[in-house]
Formats: sequence, C-alpha cells, structure tokens
Amino acid sequence: MAPKQETSKKVVKRAPANSPAKLKDPELKKQLLFLWSCFKSADANVNFATVAHQYGIKNSAAQKRFSRLKRKIEEMEAAEKANSSNDEAGADTELEEKDDA
Repeated sequence: MAPKQETSKKVVKRAPANSPAKLKDPELKKQLLFLWSCFKSADANVNFATVAHQYGIKNSAAQKRFSRLKRKIEEMEAAEKANSSNDEAGADTELEEKDDA
C-alpha cells in the first residue's frame, strides 16, 4: 500500500463578526443609518434574484440576509433615537440645575 501523502490544510481565520449595533466607528454608523434612511424614503424594492446571483446564493438566502440586516439596522436606529433623546433630556436637566444655582 502506498504511503499516505499529507495534504496541507489551510486554516482560514475569520474576523470576529461585529454587531452593527456595536460598531466602533461612529462615522460608519452614521453613514449606514443615512443610507438606510435614503433606502426607506425611496420606497425601493430589492431584486433578490439579482443579489442572490451576484453573491452566488439562493434567493431565499438573500431575503433572509436582508431581513436580518434590516432588523439590526432598525435596532441601531432605535438605540440612536434613545441616545439622542437621553442626551436632550440630560442637557435640559443641566440647564435647570444651573438656573437653580
């Protein structure tokens, strides 16, 4: 029997998946939310067949990826609105405290 040849196995390390809700670059987050706002206001329809073909995946997989992305971006929007309303409330409280002093 012939000796087995060792095949070199390449280990591919994937970068850790960052949750869009926890993006480190605030400018990127702002740009993503801006793009999402443009997409929603345009009443755009996604051609999932074209997207699926472009990425070599099934239509259903493209739809699922989009729905997951949509959910994450909507969570980001909600968090951004909550943060901005908290910031505004905090600014109002600070002004009231200064007026009382």
